[in-house]
Amino acid sequence: MHKEFRRDMEGQTRRIIEVYTAFAKDLDAVLVDDLREVCSKFMKLIETTSEIGDNVWFKEMEREGDKLCEEFDEIVNDHF
Repeated sequence: MHKEFRRDMEGQTRRIIEVYTAFAKDLDAVLVDDLREVCSKFMKLIETTSEIGDNVWFKEMEREGDKLCEEFDEIVNDHF
């Protein structure tokens, strides 16, 4: 279960990076820095290993992922 979650999160994060990198020249430098920081947090979350049961690990990572999604949305909404 968590391997699939990691793959999904990694794919989403890479898509975010690709899109914003492509348009970086047209974006505010502060926005780009903020987005990079959130994407780095996503990548750290993805790389977290499960030392507890898969179900417990998934629930914990899901909560953290939701928080990062909220942070990402706030950044985008503040700049657009």
